[in-house]
Amino acid sequence: MTACLSAQNLPFVRQFVRSLIDAVLSLFLVFSFTEYAQSQTPATYDDVSTPEGWAWSQIKQGLPAEARAGGPAPALPRGRAPVGHEELLRLREGLSALAKLWRLSARQAEGGA
Repeated sequence: MTACLSAQNLPFVRQFVRSLIDAVLSLFLVFSFTEYAQSQTPATYDDVSTPEGWAWSQIKQGLPAEARAGGPAPALPRGRAPVGHEELLRLREGLSALAKLWRLSARQAEGGA
């Protein structure tokens, strides 16, 4: 035991103890945050009148949960688009342009138009 705690090994022991304390504190923070997040989860998934609740009820019944399948339309805030809406529109436009170029290059490779 004394060989392990000699003056030569003391920095390594200190570093190990610090790493162990850091790991324990990290695990404590992760578990406490998980518990906090679970207590803050809204109960909209249990309410069938909300889009989320309707979708989960469909999934639990083994049915498709598509928005166009008769479920309630998702409520958007009036007067402004949701966060990231413009980025999604730009991405969609870029992907559709890329798909058109892909189809055009495939036609040219086949020798068509």
